[in-house]
Amino acid sequence: MSTVKGRRKKVRYIQNMPKTAQFSPRGNPGRPDEVELNLDQFEAVRLADHQGYDQSEGAVAMG
Repeated sequence: MSTVKGRRKKVRYIQNMPKTAQFSPRGNPGRPDEVELNLDQFEAVRLADHQGYDQSEGAVAMG
């Protein structure tokens, strides 16, 4: 019998906490097309869209 293990958790560095806790399309909370992001996903989007980082630069910035 073998044991299957997931990936080890890696420390991620988040520069700034989001100023708001919820984002939704057109400002309508609870819409079916709404998605939830955890902090490292939010930081990856921020680095790419706001800072202009590519994936490898974002990976270095997040640790």
